Amino acid sequence: MFNESEFSIFDEVGLHSVFFGEKIAGPQMPCLTYLLAFKDMAERDVNWAKFGPNPEWQRIVKLPEYANTVSNIYRVFLKPLSYSQL
Repeated sequence: MFNESEFSIFDEVGLHSVFFGEKIAGPQMPCLTYLLAFKDMAERDVNWAKFGPNPEWQRIVKLPEYANTVSNIYRVFLKPLSYSQL
C-alpha cells in the first residue's frame, strides 16, 4: 500500500520525504518508519490535514487487501541542530 500509492500522495499534499524504511527483524513487525521534513509545525499541520481527505487515500484505505494493516502509530518530533542539513 505504501510503496504503490502513498508515496505519490505524500508528494501531492506536501509531506516532504527524507527517508522510508521497513523493519527486517525484531518485535512489532511489520513496521514502517519514515522521516518527513517541514519548515515548522504549522506547515506540518496544514499538509497532514490534506492527506486524510485526499481522494486517492480515501480510495485505497477502503480496499479489502489493506484492511487492518495499521495497528499502532508512534510520532516523534525532532528539531534540527545548527549543523543539520534539513
